[in-house]
Amino acid sequence: MCRSQETVRLKITLSYFIDPNPGFSAKVDPYRYQSFGLRFDLRRLNESLEEFVKRVNASERSPGERPDNIPDTDNWFFGQKSVSAGSLHCDVWTGPAAKLLTRDTICVHPVGGWWRNRAVKNIRCQKTRYALIVSLKTETTDIDLYTPIKILVESETPTKEISF
Repeated sequence: MCRSQETVRLKITLSYFIDPNPGFSAKVDPYRYQSFGLRFDLRRLNESLEEFVKRVNASERSPGERPDNIPDTDNWFFGQKSVSAGSLHCDVWTGPAAKLLTRDTICVHPVGGWWRNRAVKNIRCQKTRYALIVSLKTETTDIDLYTPIKILVESETPTKEISF
């Protein structure tokens, strides 16, 4: 089998801590319970980096410009229908290596929570810690993935802060 057609399993796990809202109504609505939420998104097949940034970050779009709302359910185990309550999110993408090759950018972005409706000073400017774990699995084991990835990870990975 050609290596570009070999099946690859990409697992992405995102974990973070939230400040819970102890109010009564918070038990019913996850967006009222959590102070904020985080989600991850992977660049789609044949999507340019500019299109990806505009899709995940409203501040990068022109006024009135709408992102592509087509859900990315292709090859994801859970996809858009996954339960998004809580602070641990995991999904698995399975498909040909050639399809994964251009999906080379991951974004972690915030989603709403009780902080959005509170008059707490500078709560939107707070920084948070999170863990993002990405793993690849293939049937072939004679490819050295560790060394090139280790070199990339050892250099500081750039992050971009976004504002709302």
